[in-house]
Amino acid sequence: MNITRLLSLILASVFSCHGEIFISSTNQANSLTISSNEALLISAARESQDSNGSDFKTYITIAGVDLPFRFDSGLRRETLAIAGPAELKFNLNTTNLAPALISFERVQGSAIRSLYVTNSNIQPPPTIPTIIVPAGRTCHFFRPIGRGDVSVSVISGTNTVPNLELSGGEEFAGPVSLLLSCIDEGGEGAIVSYYFNEDSIVLPEVNLVAGPTGSFGITVEKSTDLSHWHPVAVQTTSSDRQAYYRLRITR
Repeated sequence: MNITRLLSLILASVFSCHGEIFISSTNQANSLTISSNEALLISAARESQDSNGSDFKTYITIAGVDLPFRFDSGLRRETLAIAGPAELKFNLNTTNLAPALISFERVQGSAIRSLYVTNSNIQPPPTIPTIIVPAGRTCHFFRPIGRGDVSVSVISGTNTVPNLELSGGEEFAGPVSLLLSCIDEGGEGAIVSYYFNEDSIVLPEVNLVAGPTGSFGITVEKSTDLSHWHPVAVQTTSSDRQAYYRLRITR
């Protein structure tokens, strides 16, 4: 287990969160708001079996623009994430008439970030979604939300590796630039969410972790198989010159 993963497990700046269910139907509210400085961790997104497919069309509103994508109602069980500020709209323009259900938790903080990604071949180069990962940090990806194929081109110095498949769980250590793209036959995009891990030093003799200097994010992750992890608590910190963290578990 690497130092970054161990840091995610034993840090203790934890806040509480609770599960919620959102139902979209003809007699319910058809939009779900994600506020600034928060993210949704989605455990299930399902549409009524009366619909005609395994995915259903949704819109995410960012800066007043409605952008289409699709939730996959298949059997994959990975936790999904969408960070605000944004609004999810269902049944927009009556394209979806079957009821939909979203099961999720809200987590506070700005550590999780989201990008709307489309085909880079039809975007001017300045608008291609790009993630800059600085030295000493690692970018961890959630599974993309969308019907199309999401890829990442990795640029490190003068070296470029184009069009790597992005399916969730990947980690890229900085310094590196990540250019994202989504190929979808219907012209829809995908939501790609990610967060940064930070290098740290473990002090086992005192059961403490020495965090890096400056502002950074603290993430506590959960796994049922020690292979697939998702965050259950995310918290940003102040610019302390030095800080230590410990995990306390109570019943």
